Amino acid sequence: METILNNKMTPESVDLLNQQADTARRSDIVLAMEISKESITISKELQYKEGLAKATFNAGICCRLASNFETALQYYEEAMLLYREIGDRKGVSRTLNSIANVYLNLSNFPKAIEYFDECIYVLETIGDIDFEATVLSNRGLACQQFGDFDSSLKNYLQSLSLSLSSKKEIPYFLYNNIGIMYLEIGNYRTALKYFNFALKIEEKNKFIIEE
Repeated sequence: METILNNKMTPESVDLLNQQADTARRSDIVLAMEISKESITISKELQYKEGLAKATFNAGICCRLASNFETALQYYEEAMLLYREIGDRKGVSRTLNSIANVYLNLSNFPKAIEYFDECIYVLETIGDIDFEATVLSNRGLACQQFGDFDSSLKNYLQSLSLSLSSKKEIPYFLYNNIGIMYLEIGNYRTALKYFNFALKIEEKNKFIIEE
């Protein structure tokens, strides 16, 4: 990895590293983690809290993707403190959602739902409808795995409603999950309707495995 530690350190250097970590994470978690750690080091040297918050958040994501959940939570908690200190509510909301997803991975569904609820509250205060739709879908999954099918279906339908109102592209899995919930409660006709919605999306995208 080409380093910029020996070059002149600036906040722009940190921002660039954070962008590189975002890109690298899609194909190389180890590289993304190395870049995030470098960004953390430079951010601390510069006392650049915005960059440090993002770099720490990125490190948490890398750890979660590597199933290192305990360390991921440590990074997320540090990022949360930084985002709150600088008044970045968008950053707070993304971190809350990520913490909730860690607890979802750990099958601690009540704790996941608690963090999803806090995240939704923050999103409502800033009017971020697009991401609220995503978090509601995540909360629906937590309720589904917890066995609370009524709450799960309610969250999925709320997510769908927000996505439609904001003209956000609907992911196939949201329709599919709604279908599963209607299947669980015995409403087979409605379940088939949503399964068909999901199928049409994947046929259009030519994703054979999902089909």
